[in-house]
Amino acid sequence: MGKNWNWSYQVGRERRFTAEINKIEGRCSSIEPGLHSHDATMQSFYNKGWASVTMAEVYREHAARQGRLQPKPQRNNKDYLWNH
Repeated sequence: MGKNWNWSYQVGRERRFTAEINKIEGRCSSIEPGLHSHDATMQSFYNKGWASVTMAEVYREHAARQGRLQPKPQRNNKDYLWNH
């Protein structure tokens, strides 16, 4: 994959987060991916990035932007694998 394709995918995710959070906060009423590029491949990766966002991720991002998100506790994976 080219670097621009990865960038288009990431931009799609970021714009979806922004659009969903704006909808949650009542700043807009509809959400559509829109046109990112006239290049079909880049637009395809943008759309895939847009579609990859789940509502759980949106709520987590919304909480993080408001400062309400508590950090996840860190665990030692080696101990976890051997003790369970």
